[in-house]
Amino acid sequence: MLLAAHASIKSAIRTGLRSTATSRVMSSGASTSASLPPGVEKLRSLLNGAHSSQSWDAAWKAGLTPWDKGAAQPALVATLDDEQLGALLPRSGRAAVPGMGRGFDAELLARRGLHVTGVDISETAVEEARKWLDAQPSDAAHERITLRAADWFAMQPVADDAEEGPTTSSRFDLCYDYTFFCALPSTLHDKWAQAYTRLIKPGGKLLALVYPIQGDRPGGPPYSVDPERYKQLLSPAFELEHQAPPLVRGQDREEGLEQIMIWRRKADTPSAL
Repeated sequence: MLLAAHASIKSAIRTGLRSTATSRVMSSGASTSASLPPGVEKLRSLLNGAHSSQSWDAAWKAGLTPWDKGAAQPALVATLDDEQLGALLPRSGRAAVPGMGRGFDAELLARRGLHVTGVDISETAVEEARKWLDAQPSDAAHERITLRAADWFAMQPVADDAEEGPTTSSRFDLCYDYTFFCALPSTLHDKWAQAYTRLIKPGGKLLALVYPIQGDRPGGPPYSVDPERYKQLLSPAFELEHQAPPLVRGQDREEGLEQIMIWRRKADTPSAL
């Protein structure tokens, strides 16, 4: 089942590569006309601006997960498979996916060779991720996946050889951010940047799929995001290594809604803000 889905994504990637190979340029354009996925308005009504374990757990129990496409994001698959972009990202070490949902992207990173910690504030999301992984064909990569119900913003770094607790973790070589930043009200943006600064090793990478870029479109989640906002938040502790539209767009997404950013944690900054 999983192999077939991955093969389908790879086929889409090959098609996308042919159509986008001449347009791998940085884009700051925004689309404001794209319609939101079904279920978004109900999700917004349920959350009512809150970001808590209770609110997101209620969303999962109500089946309001409009970001869930049933597989790893095509943009992530294409980025990892691309020779040039893949070389910027580690193939071993520790990775984290905050706001992991059902764990599709976490599983893909584990297949790459990383030991992956999937984190979600919702206990129900973690339960659903375990169910999904258990339903997949046996794979050694699954032994490299740890699922945690935790508040990412409360996580504190500990030494690599220290025992991890409910709110502690060894630092990571790679973090992947997608449908996490865009789920946060602007009041949490500073905490978002501070958490990555604390938890990514100097020299480690942050891979961000920046979505949805929709200008001043109000409301959320998903809140409209701006690549310039990522730069404001991350530049003090990270160096931008790559910014461009993805090689393959997400399903049914208009051009200009997404960008890929790869950031390297600076070695000469404090390990925590």
